[in-house]
Amino acid sequence: MTLDDIAAKARTLSEEHYQALCYVIETGRWPDGEALSITQRDQAIQLMMCYQSIHPNNAHMTINQSGQIEHKSKADLKREWAQKTWLAEQIDSIDNSNPC
Repeated sequence: MTLDDIAAKARTLSEEHYQALCYVIETGRWPDGEALSITQRDQAIQLMMCYQSIHPNNAHMTINQSGQIEHKSKADLKREWAQKTWLAEQIDSIDNSNPC
């Protein structure tokens, strides 16, 4: 499989399939329990990295559009966590104040 083939697959990969791919890479096994071959693992990792470069996400470590590994700083991660916590508290306060 060439890099062009992998890039074409990454462009059409759904979020659901991307998440399944990440699980396969993390566990080293297909959903049926069969182990990945070295070639399958390498191609899956290449597909994941290509997908991340095309579809940026908020993970702490990802591949940017130029193909470089991008790490978020500790301060950025803390800021994001604080914003999510604040938003969750606001939603909870709205839910708790609603008598319905």
